Amino acid sequence: MGARRAFPLTLLALVACTGVTGAREDTGFHVVSSLPTDGSDDVVESQTPELRLSAEADPEACTGESVGLVAVNEDGSVAFELPVTVELLDGGNKLGLDHAEPFTVGYSYGFVVRTGDTVCRDVDGRPLRAFHAEFEVR
Repeated sequence: MGARRAFPLTLLALVACTGVTGAREDTGFHVVSSLPTDGSDDVVESQTPELRLSAEADPEACTGESVGLVAVNEDGSVAFELPVTVELLDGGNKLGLDHAEPFTVGYSYGFVVRTGDTVCRDVDGRPLRAFHAEFEVR
């Protein structure tokens, strides 16, 4: 799990390059939990990752453009982004990240929550706070 140390910096770089301006506001809209959980190392190739949210997501704002998955190299750099389709579950309080291609065995994957113009928002317009979790596919 050597990539675990470098990945948070890579994730921050991905979030930072989306053009966030001004101070970060504590919106109250955040990820409560993820499946797979952070540090899981036995994820199957076809598992659909999920993010449990603190409020109901706006279906127009929470898409594959605002939330996604990336594969991470051993050195912590992003190998590639895995295209996803976001499905709202449990009345909009959970996001399912459906990926058409199976995960590649041997990679670590991480969730990406973008900011800026493509931010995921709740039905009250609050942006989803940054989130980090990663998992390995075996």
